[in-house]
Parts: sequence; C-alpha cells; structure tokens
Amino acid sequence: MLQKSNVSRWSEWVGDLSGKQVVKIDDQDATITSRFSWAMFSGQPNARAFDYVLSLVSTWVSPEQVEVIPYTVKDVNPAYSWKNLVITFPGVSSPQETVFLTAHLDSIIVHDGDPMLLAPGADDNGSGAAVLLEAVRLFRSYQFEKTIKVVFFTGEEQFQAGSSQFVATYALGNPVGDINLDMIGYNPSNNGQVQVHAGSSPEPNQLTDCLLLVNQAYQLNLVPQVISENASNRSDHVSFWSNRIPAIWLFDGFDQNGNVLNPNYHRPQDQLDALNPDYALKISRLALATTASLAVTRKECAQRDINIRIETTPAGNTLQWDSAAGIDSYHVLRSTTGCSTGWRSMAVVNQSQWTDNEVQNGVAYSYRVEAMDGAAAGFCTSVSQSCVQSTP
Repeated sequence: MLQKSNVSRWSEWVGDLSGKQVVKIDDQDATITSRFSWAMFSGQPNARAFDYVLSLVSTWVSPEQVEVIPYTVKDVNPAYSWKNLVITFPGVSSPQETVFLTAHLDSIIVHDGDPMLLAPGADDNGSGAAVLLEAVRLFRSYQFEKTIKVVFFTGEEQFQAGSSQFVATYALGNPVGDINLDMIGYNPSNNGQVQVHAGSSPEPNQLTDCLLLVNQAYQLNLVPQVISENASNRSDHVSFWSNRIPAIWLFDGFDQNGNVLNPNYHRPQDQLDALNPDYALKISRLALATTASLAVTRKECAQRDINIRIETTPAGNTLQWDSAAGIDSYHVLRSTTGCSTGWRSMAVVNQSQWTDNEVQNGVAYSYRVEAMDGAAAGFCTSVSQSCVQSTP
C-alpha cells in the first residue's frame, strides 16, 4: 500500500488546498486562497475547499460511504451551520470496532491580513488534509477487519468546534482510537523528528505501540517523540480525550519554549514552498500504515479492468461493458480534461450500461468505470485504468 503513495501527489493536494494552482470542482475552475471556516461556509468563491474535497472523494468511493454532517456554531448570533465530512470503510468481521483517522480542513491567519481573503495554511493544515485524501484513495482498494472512518473536521481554529460536536453527537461505535494529523510538513533540519502527543488518560499504548512498530517495520527513519505528560490539547484529538477515547496527535512540533516551530504558523507565508515534502510523506505513510494495522488489513481488492464500449446517440453518450462476477455495482466517472485528471462522479449503477444525457456538442468527454463490492465486503473497489473518449 505505502509504495502507492508519493511526494508529488501529496504536494499537489497541498498546493490545491492552499491556492498554488487552479482546481476543478465539478467541471468548474476555482482557486482556494482561504479555508477559513467562516469563508468556506458563506459561499465565497475563493474558499471552496470543502466542495473540492467532497467532489474528489466522491470519485473514489460509493455515495453510501460519504456523510456530510452539519453542525451549529452557536457562539454568534445568529447561529451558523458548518460541516464535517466522514468517509467510512466498513469492517467485514468486526464492524463495530472503529479506527478514526482525522485532520482539520480549515485554516486561519491571525497576523498580516484578512483570513476571509487569504489563509493558505499549507502546513496548518493542508499537510494533514492531504494525508486524508491519500487515505481515501488507497483504502478503497483494501478490505479491513475493523471499520475505518476518515474524518475531515472544520472549525478547529475556533476551539475545535467541529470535532467537539462530532464526538459528542456521532454514533462512534466501539472506538479503537483516533490518529490525528495537524501540521506535519515543516522540518527544515530534515532530522525526522515528529511529536506524538499521546497524553496519559485514557491509556494510549495500543496506538503508540503500533505506531512505533510501524516506523521500524517499514524503515521510515522517523524519530517519534512520544509525549505523555504535558501533552498538548491544541488540536482535534482533544475532543476524543474529553470523551475518554484514546487519541494521538502527529505534529511537526513545538520548540523548548512551547512555541510552534513553524515560523509561518497562522501567517500568509504558510505556503507549500516552505515545507519538506519528503518528511511529510514519511509521516503520511506512518499514519496510513498505523491505521491499516489497527484496523487489520484483510486483503487487497481484486483488480478488474472494465473495458467500456461507447456509442453517441441523440440521447447522449451510451456506455456499455461486460458484467464482472460477484460485483454489486459500478461507479461511472467522467472528465472533460482527458483521461488523467478532472474526474467527476456521475452515477453508481447495478447494471452494465449507462447513458450520459448531460453532454454538449463539441466537448470531448472521457469515461471510466470501476467495479465495486457492497457494504458487506467493505465496498472493495477495483480501480480501473481503461478510459474511453467521445466528442458528440
């Protein structure tokens, strides 16, 4: 699994989330210059990070796996509605036991500007959110004994507003624990040190022991510093602690005086160019492998390349393909930027054909179909590389 992750993909996602380049959101161009929660949920065109992440994960998993969970921010009048995003990979033998992998999506600046306009937050916390995107992309092709929930929190910069309401109101099942990623990209000395804020209550040994074993087994060459006494509560893991659920926070660190090591923290200079992608990839792999180990990886999904036949008719582009044995449904994806990028989820169907009646003359459309098992099999997805194109 880990060999399928790489520096360029992590860097691209952090760049997308921090305004370094234009992104596609449901076939529309956007530049995300801020992820400040007030901006994200007030419809600002420069703050469509939540829409971007939702659109992207929807191309990888079944709609049944995706939950958009609104919550109310009550510290202002009138109250506002913000959202968390949850992607579930059901366990196939112990589904009631749940491993959480979390990061906050929102950003802020408190120095030198207006966060409604500019809050790039590449390290805080585009770096952690990019790991969650990689988790969803990779975990969909594996089956696990226990359930994994990947959760994008918002409102972290407002005293963990999203995570505190999530833990208090969501049906958590029987939590194994939470691995929280918040600021994992700054390491100019390249010394590999990563702080693991574990706390002392509830007992976090299962999480930290697994993490330390993973670091050794995969030769990641990180230097984890497990902090039990005086562990910090300055991220979303504290919401789990408050409900006596084991949780750890992976963090690029405080200095000896308790100040954040990254000098660009909460400033407009928190950009991708100031980060260490190789270091961040190691922490990403550490979090992914620890999560998969805690959930107990059962198998990799069978790979089935779905070969599509396409016919353009007055009704639109009709796709047909041969049925695959043992498959519950098929995920149809479309792109208007070729076979490599810009994919959009169009439909999940249980037959071997589908018609796209939302086409325009002169536009080149690309299509891909992926086979998907049902919930009982953990929504195991066969990632297909076959792509067909048509211009009505």
